[in-house]
Amino acid sequence: GKGSAWEQALLLFSMVGRGKMKASVITFNSSISACNKGCKWEKALQLVSEMAQIRVQSDTDTFNAAVNACERIGAWEKAVQLCKAMAVAIWRYFASDSETSKEDAPRILRRRMLSQ
Repeated sequence: GKGSAWEQALLLFSMVGRGKMKASVITFNSSISACNKGCKWEKALQLVSEMAQIRVQSDTDTFNAAVNACERIGAWEKAVQLCKAMAVAIWRYFASDSETSKEDAPRILRRRMLSQ
């Protein structure tokens, strides 16, 4: 048979491991999202860990999908860890942005969080 969408997504994603496709936030997020939709939350979290191991920069979609997976399996401690990691990643982004002073970063972050 054709298999489920999450299985097809992971099959496609396996091309990354074989060097036939570039690992990127887009390829990871697509696979993580497919795993979430297929109720494969442990696999989704495994992909988030792999992403960090090979130093692919995550984004808000990554964190949202990972926190959703944590919620589904009742892994609240892991969800809190992910939220802390997201805050650190955002801080690093602002700290590396030459247009944003370190004093402005918390204010901008609060404004962006409140606007969502």
